[in-house]
Amino acid sequence: MWNKRLALLLEPSYKRFGIALCASALLHLILVGKFYGLLLPDNKPALHTIEARLQLPKPTAKPAPLPAKPPKHEKLAKAKPVKTLKPARPKPTKPEPIEPELITPELITPKPSEPSPVESAAATAESSPVDLTAPNQSEPSATAGTSNDISDPNPKSADVPVEAQGEQAPLHKSAYQFVETTFKVSTEIGGSSQGTATMTYNLLDGTHYQINSVAKARGLAALVLSELVQTSEGVLTDTGLQPNKFTYNYGDKASKSRLATFNWQTKTVNLQTAKGLQTDVLPIDTQDLLSFMYQFMFVPPLEKMHINVVNGKSLRTYDYSFEGEETPTLPIGEVKTVHIQHSNADTEDKIDLWLAVDYQYLPVKILKIDKNGKIYEFTAVNLKTTPDVPAPPINY
Repeated sequence: MWNKRLALLLEPSYKRFGIALCASALLHLILVGKFYGLLLPDNKPALHTIEARLQLPKPTAKPAPLPAKPPKHEKLAKAKPVKTLKPARPKPTKPEPIEPELITPELITPKPSEPSPVESAAATAESSPVDLTAPNQSEPSATAGTSNDISDPNPKSADVPVEAQGEQAPLHKSAYQFVETTFKVSTEIGGSSQGTATMTYNLLDGTHYQINSVAKARGLAALVLSELVQTSEGVLTDTGLQPNKFTYNYGDKASKSRLATFNWQTKTVNLQTAKGLQTDVLPIDTQDLLSFMYQFMFVPPLEKMHINVVNGKSLRTYDYSFEGEETPTLPIGEVKTVHIQHSNADTEDKIDLWLAVDYQYLPVKILKIDKNGKIYEFTAVNLKTTPDVPAPPINY
């Protein structure tokens, strides 16, 4: 079999056929290789040329040096939280008498026309101060006593017509040289007595005066409430009383003490209290809490008044209005009076005064109602004057 195949290969026709076949295959390989490179994608990555240049950095400002750190061993103290203190609750204190301020009227020059009796009565009332104390203790606004009879008024002073006193309100030549008034003090209108207030006026040598006022509680209240003492010293001038010194003391409490010193030459008043010394300008015709009540003996009340009053710790101006003529029934009997009322826009307190027309406009009744509605009523139960002889006392 091999011999047959070999014989076929050796034949010339088969040789030519084989050579042609090999040449054709070689040609196809060459052609196919060229087109294969055109048809198939080139997977080799494309190369790019990169250019790089070296440059020096631009000069910049040096940053500010950082603050030096504190040494490690020094530690900053932490701020402690501030504690809020609660306000201490006030400790209950024993009741103390209310210390209403006596309202002393500033002397006012009357109009050129002669004042009527009603106008003169109103002026007197306005100038009388009112000191009211808490229940069971009366502030010395009138002298204290336990009798209810009024001594006969000085006929000369009572008979002097108000119209004849003139615009400048000249002094009464027959003005009382001694007055002692006793008030009962209650905490309701027409109520029972809670204490007494005694006020005494003395004209010592015809030129110098002295006024003392003492207020005391009665009954069990006297064990709790202290005694209130006030004094006024000064001179009698052509226009009436001119105070030089006023003191106010409640018991032995220094915090309740007041002292007013009047300097009429420099027109100043020094006010000394527990808080220190204060100096104020002193208006003309200024009165204190006590002197203003007796100033009506020399300058009768007018229909309308503006009053400067020193209470020991301050100087205040008050307005009074005329309320009318009344005849109240008091423990001393029926007394013809002029009724005036305190009307000050700066305070809510209401103060009414009843001034006895036949007794040189001395106060015989005082009513105070404070801003809380508390009532303090002072009613005269005894009135003694010189040269009159006092009537027998009455119990109340």
